[in-house]
Amino acid sequence: MGVSFDNDEAGACFSFSGDPDTCDVNFTIPTIPDALYDAGYISSRSYSLYLDDIEEQKGSILFGGIDTAKFTGDLITLATQVDLSGDAHNGNYVRQDVRLTSISGTVNGTFTQLSESNYSATVTIDSGTAGFDLPDPFYSAIVDGLPIVQDDQGNNVIPCKYAAWDAFLTTEFSGADGTSVSIDIPLAQFIVTDWEQSEGGYNSTTQANVDGEEVCLFTLDYTEETDGMLLGDPLFRSAYIVVSTLRRPGIHRFTSPKTETDHFHVDQDTIVAL
Repeated sequence: MGVSFDNDEAGACFSFSGDPDTCDVNFTIPTIPDALYDAGYISSRSYSLYLDDIEEQKGSILFGGIDTAKFTGDLITLATQVDLSGDAHNGNYVRQDVRLTSISGTVNGTFTQLSESNYSATVTIDSGTAGFDLPDPFYSAIVDGLPIVQDDQGNNVIPCKYAAWDAFLTTEFSGADGTSVSIDIPLAQFIVTDWEQSEGGYNSTTQANVDGEEVCLFTLDYTEETDGMLLGDPLFRSAYIVVSTLRRPGIHRFTSPKTETDHFHVDQDTIVAL
């Protein structure tokens, strides 16, 4: 999926002095919502994303609209964070960075609060990331309670049977207007089929195993970045997320996988949220 240009060359640069020799050019590459909006196909520079449950292996992306059949309740607008790196990005919205205010876990009905009271950190939500990257103490608190081992490629794996475990991770995000939203992410959303690489490489159809037990990839990794966590597909499979390229992302939990559709047109002035 891509956007065409008037010529055959395209470049991505982050400073705009106009000097082509240093790749400083006076244009930015348009996103797909930008191109569709400029062409008049949609009325807002926005899109909504629904990945469905991991077992369904399907999902949908809707440009310029919201599918109200895919979630329940109201969308909550998140407090998107500007970049404060001090480089050319500084002061701009360059990622879907939001404020995470709580992380907790529940196993067989037993609740454990993982973050401290008044916790707040910037996290990036990214549908192009297969799992979560979390620092300690969150990473260790989760992994230490599970039979995680590494496969021959150094990936974290877990017995596939744990996908049926009654366990979930709850993330809470700060809204733009003093509100908040909590998303329950089942453990199963972090557990992905792992294929035996020695049997046909990436084309393998043989389930990976350790000591005779079938194992699956566990898509939770460690990062040393305490204020730069990355939250990927497990979140997107547990929530309905709407993004406006001019405003802020929106999110809401959905209660079950849904197959029907009910599209709602989004105008340019509509504020969308989680």
